[in-house]
Amino acid sequence: DFVELQSEARAAGLTVNSFAKSLKNTVLQVFGLTSSVAALQKAWEIFKEMYQNVYEIDTAMTNLKKVTEETDSTYSRFLSSANESAKELGRSVSSLVEQTANWAKLGYSIHDAEELAKLSSVYANVGEVDDETAVSDMVTAMKAFNIEASSAITIVDSLNELGNNFATSAAALGTGLSKSASAMNA
Repeated sequence: DFVELQSEARAAGLTVNSFAKSLKNTVLQVFGLTSSVAALQKAWEIFKEMYQNVYEIDTAMTNLKKVTEETDSTYSRFLSSANESAKELGRSVSSLVEQTANWAKLGYSIHDAEELAKLSSVYANVGEVDDETAVSDMVTAMKAFNIEASSAITIVDSLNELGNNFATSAAALGTGLSKSASAMNA
């Protein structure tokens, strides 16, 4: 009877080995489906991030175009340069373009504004301050000490040097400069 039952079970595919194989195949299919869903979710997140980055760069470029009058080829060259500089500085392209727009609002040419944006980005990294504070602190120091755009690196270097060698930070020094700039200028 047992042999007959076993032979009928084999014929019906109900043995333990086939059940285990069936369970294994089902589990693998579920995991395959789960990894596909995860891949689709990741792709959607990347798409949303790309859209957000393009939007931020477009907004920053619009702000730059509002305060400068350059040709399309100049803007194209600038954007390409900003992309390379952002990679070198560990910053976003939109951040660098926005800082350039802020410098251009202060009356600097697009070339000077681009160089000053790089320097204020370095200061933002070193001083651990936001972009607006970096631009503001540097403008204040430039005006207080009559420093030209071509020599603005001395500000970043000095703040960093003092922050490294004394019990203060570049951000605290920048704040102090901002608060006392008019007195120093006088």
